[in-house]
Amino acid sequence: MLKRKAEMTHESKKVWGGKGELDLCKILTPEELGGRAKLFNIVTVAPGQSIGLHSHTDDSEVYFLLEGELEVTDNDTKTTMHTGDAMFTADSAENCTSQVAKVLAVVFPS
Repeated sequence: MLKRKAEMTHESKKVWGGKGELDLCKILTPEELGGRAKLFNIVTVAPGQSIGLHSHTDDSEVYFLLEGELEVTDNDTKTTMHTGDAMFTADSAENCTSQVAKVLAVVFPS
């Protein structure tokens, strides 16, 4: 299945109570993924915006940072992701820089 960029939808929303409304580019829907993943999005995090604190008890998440930097917290440990870094499961993420960050986020069911 090929999905063209023009067919992908965007949504602006606050994510897990974080700061600001993030742009979510929905690359493939759960239905298009055949139930193998719950989410496959590019999330644009502007300066000062964040993905709020949340846990992964029924699923797992992978972040791949496409652009910029994000301060991420996972299991109470904070670290900075840089362009090209990948992380398995993060509890929150915040853009503390003056540049836009874009992260590929994939959520897998347990």
